[in-house]
Amino acid sequence: MSSHLIPTGPPTSKTQRDLVARRSEGDDSPTPHLLIVLEGNDPLSGGARFSLADAGEVVIARADERKATRSRAETQSVRVTTTSRLVSKKGHARLDRTAEGWVITDLDSTNGVYLNGVKIKKALLQPGDVFALGRVFCMIVDYPGDQGDLDLADVNEGLPGTLTLDPVFADRIERLRAEAKRDSPVVIIGETGTGKEFLAKAIHHMSDRRGPFVGINCGAFPRELIASELFGHVKGAFTGAAGGIGHVRRAERGTLLLDELVSAPEEFQVSLLRAMQEKEVLPVGAKRAEPVNVRYVAAVQVPPDEAVEAGKIRRDLMARFVIQLDLPPLRERREDIGIFVATKMCSLGITGRPLSFDACNRLLLHDWPDNIRELTNTIERWTAVADSEEIEPDERPVLRSDSVSSRPRRPTVDANLADQLQTLLRDTRGNVAEVAVRVGFKRTLVYHYIKKFGIDPKRFRK
Repeated sequence: MSSHLIPTGPPTSKTQRDLVARRSEGDDSPTPHLLIVLEGNDPLSGGARFSLADAGEVVIARADERKATRSRAETQSVRVTTTSRLVSKKGHARLDRTAEGWVITDLDSTNGVYLNGVKIKKALLQPGDVFALGRVFCMIVDYPGDQGDLDLADVNEGLPGTLTLDPVFADRIERLRAEAKRDSPVVIIGETGTGKEFLAKAIHHMSDRRGPFVGINCGAFPRELIASELFGHVKGAFTGAAGGIGHVRRAERGTLLLDELVSAPEEFQVSLLRAMQEKEVLPVGAKRAEPVNVRYVAAVQVPPDEAVEAGKIRRDLMARFVIQLDLPPLRERREDIGIFVATKMCSLGITGRPLSFDACNRLLLHDWPDNIRELTNTIERWTAVADSEEIEPDERPVLRSDSVSSRPRRPTVDANLADQLQTLLRDTRGNVAEVAVRVGFKRTLVYHYIKKFGIDPKRFRK
């Protein structure tokens, strides 16, 4: 998938001068960005992000291309356009920045404005709200600093698991891209179905290692066969042994994915630790060890430090994984749903088929407890049973049960953000996910500021 910066004016424009100034000064205060998450009439178009750093008013309309055009006044008026024929050309909706937050108003459009699935004329947006103009589904999300504009124009290209509209997560992927060239072991942390294997394969691809990618489930080995399965065996090593190289040597000069490493028995962990330390394996029945050149990537569902404290994984083994990457659940990556939808439809060879309003609405408002796996299975099911050219949903999944009014209101963020975060971490015993809910930020944004302020969540977990 290729991406490109959308030109919003000449290099000498006030917007671009301010953007350069902010980045040079290191200004990364929370900044709103308008996201086009999913276009039902063109689901393969991917998403787009437009900075609202200096915007006081935003008008969304239809034009020949998707872009943002900004006035040069001190308080900007921004016009964001999409090619969707269901969006009014003269102006479908207006967003106004107020002291309470962003207010959306329907500009007497033909196809209406919907907020979290409910048709409205005017409403105050809350963190996490999804609003639709025709079949163009949007959000306003805060990111650190002015991230500029980004249009993910061609979802057919790129490595699955690495594409995102979230600049904080994108920055992690870029750092991982640099680390991928080395041999350092990596641990990927995320709930089931968040795409850990996709990301492991992306790391393998970015590493340029010439060997194969091999994945194993660490909890599926019978204890008596651990050494043989991992390291192989020589012919005649035991009854019926015909010889085998084992999973580690299968991944020679390549990458070995250790899925569910936390579920591995103690014998497995001890054997793996030795192989990682010595960079060699001793096949069952062999008289001498065999050198190996393997990149190890572990996938776990719980934070490694918690698994260590619970006695599920050896501390010395976990210490070998020097690079950690958290994969947020899909409910915290709602802005990337359009990317996953487009990727799945492309993999199925589905082009030119629109998604109905109801289909888009369900995709954006469901909580996806099984994450990307559940989303992609849903897309495949819907496309398989659709009776018409337009893709309609079946009776699943169920929409979110929480109402807009029940969501937490975002507190005022001031210069004492570091103190606010420490207070919330103390109240939640270091639960970053809960802090994100209370402050109304994405978890990746909370992690960004925790790192910036040098705050260690672990010290609040006692």
